[in-house]
Amino acid sequence: ICSDLSRRLFDKFLDARYSWVKSQQPQEITYAINQGSQFLVIGIIGQGMLFVSDLVILIVFFLILFWLNFLSTVVVTVVLVLVIYLYSRKIKVAITNSSNELLRSTISGQEATLDIIKMWREIRIQNRHKFAVGKFSKFRESASRSFAIGSWLQQFPKAAFEIFGLLIT
Repeated sequence: ICSDLSRRLFDKFLDARYSWVKSQQPQEITYAINQGSQFLVIGIIGQGMLFVSDLVILIVFFLILFWLNFLSTVVVTVVLVLVIYLYSRKIKVAITNSSNELLRSTISGQEATLDIIKMWREIRIQNRHKFAVGKFSKFRESASRSFAIGSWLQQFPKAAFEIFGLLIT
């Protein structure tokens, strides 16, 4: 979704009036096309959904633990500590790699976007629209994939804790 939105924004940018393009700050355009769409889709909508689901799960979980006994609470706490330990040893490396790829893709995408903005008029005159969109999309797809993998990996400990908690209840 993020890469498609970025691609559509970029496509619209290439069709924009010359006077409008020249009146805009290149950094603002690159941010809006690259990170802006990503933060909009994943950041706001995704975090809102996570907040609601976490709140519901937390309420249900505490009600179940209240209904059960203290021993269940201790077991779930031990599992949580184990998951945090495994997380810090194994998943942290994958998150670091994903974050590094996200950074590389984002920077490369911004550089490509700035280059294309500088050549905007030539791209329009020479009808190189598809080439520019293809170059741009390559970096956005990589950045979106890395962001999604990193986000998923960061949710793993919480999900493991919740699943185990529900299984023992």
